[in-house]
Amino acid sequence: MQASFPSAHDAPAVTAHHRGFSLLTEDGEFLTLSASDFRARLNSMPCPLVVHAPSVARKLDLPPPGQPSPWLDLLELFTFVYPARTAAPTPRGLALALGVEEDRIGRAEADLLPLLVEIMLAELARQKSGPFGEMLAALTVRLAQAGWPWAGTVAETLGLPDKLDGKGNLPEEALQPGDALRVWRVLPKWEDVAPRPPPASHPITPAEARTRLRTLLGEGSESRAGQADFASVSTAAFEPRTHRGNPAVVLAEAGTGTGKTLGYIAPASVWAQRN
Repeated sequence: MQASFPSAHDAPAVTAHHRGFSLLTEDGEFLTLSASDFRARLNSMPCPLVVHAPSVARKLDLPPPGQPSPWLDLLELFTFVYPARTAAPTPRGLALALGVEEDRIGRAEADLLPLLVEIMLAELARQKSGPFGEMLAALTVRLAQAGWPWAGTVAETLGLPDKLDGKGNLPEEALQPGDALRVWRVLPKWEDVAPRPPPASHPITPAEARTRLRTLLGEGSESRAGQADFASVSTAAFEPRTHRGNPAVVLAEAGTGTGKTLGYIAPASVWAQRN
């Protein structure tokens, strides 16, 4: 593990506002600076805490910071600690995602960022004893190899320095960085199932439609010949297709009071049950 990683515990913090930049220095001094004043201090100050580094760089008229970011972007730490959660990419949005109360958020000045880091590192410390503790340690080693600026602070939180050998490697019996990236190894196994068979298209007969109509009407109901004829004629609409995209069509007309609704439901329900 490199010794040159910045520490988030004594890092300055900066947030951008329409009125300028809010800066909490490493000495605890609270300043409001213009973009030009902040740019003048940037090269001489330690790696700062920011939220959404590309946005901060854009407001400073600086080129995109690139990857790995030269700043301690709290959104990156949030993604590492809470990989399945989302947050609006602003100091206020991140604070709300972490459950900070509105009264404490206030105007989301720079002094809010150390609190957010404290909350996330506390959650990370809790996770190191959980089922994913070994994976977090292995991923941190891999991210340190890639130059992730949070690697030093995260490693300290996970107690990694005491586990690494002189070359910065994990013990042989521990989960290795390369294996931690192979997440499919910890997924539950499943088997593919055969596709469902295509829907059937067995025909129905007029007699079956009439029988179903009598069942739907029940005993003692009025017998209407026109309704039974309508049900019989409608069965032709349920004939199997002879060509794809060519359904059978029946244009059946009956007067008011014939009972067209049940006259159609009768054959349709027989066909649905059979197929």
